[in-house]
Amino acid sequence: MAIIITDECINCGACEPECPNNAIYEGGAEWRFADGTGVKGMFKGKNSGIEANAEDPQTPVSMDLYFIVSDKCTECVGFHDEPQCAAVCPVDCCIKDDGNVENEEELLKKKNHYTYNIEFMKLQFITILSVLAIFAFSCKSKKEGSSTTPAVDAYLPGDSQLKAIQVKFADATAATLKEGYDVYMGPCTNCHGKKNMYKHSEADWQKDVNRMAPKAKITDAQKDALWKYVLSMRLAKGTPAN
Repeated sequence: MAIIITDECINCGACEPECPNNAIYEGGAEWRFADGTGVKGMFKGKNSGIEANAEDPQTPVSMDLYFIVSDKCTECVGFHDEPQCAAVCPVDCCIKDDGNVENEEELLKKKNHYTYNIEFMKLQFITILSVLAIFAFSCKSKKEGSSTTPAVDAYLPGDSQLKAIQVKFADATAATLKEGYDVYMGPCTNCHGKKNMYKHSEADWQKDVNRMAPKAKITDAQKDALWKYVLSMRLAKGTPAN
């Protein structure tokens, strides 16, 4: 059966937000079958017999106290183990309505009828999101898989890079290249992302390093290490100096 609110109601409003069917209204408020439900179009209330468009406003059941629309009340069957309005009411004025007796099967059927469209829309929404996620992942995979030249080929320098740079700078050390690598992967990458160091010419790289060093607030020693690091990577790969 449905729940009713008795005259002992103190209008605290504790019950209203707890109702999963939006069946509880403040005194004097118009109500609709569509409020908080999935009902659309013409609808006939099982308890009241009211037949109207679900969006049409209906006369308040009470002008002074909070009230429950019996047509929308399911005693929280399918949502909770007990009616939530009765559970939170501080004066125990939410009681079973002897004038609207319904068994659990009938209440569950009513609940499913009110929430069918909502659940269907949720399912549609989840399906659309899943399709979009798959599409986005597929596009990303194709883009990554179709790239023949990696956008980034930066890695910690080793012996081949050290030997290559020492041809031009005999004083270069592994520590110098490591420091250059740290600058490249730190301030440079944080600001501009990882650039393909083989795409631009040596002259362009030197120009960019000199131009961006003050903005990145790196020291002359760090700038020198960065330049030698980039150059070592290019030379070890066999990129022509130009």
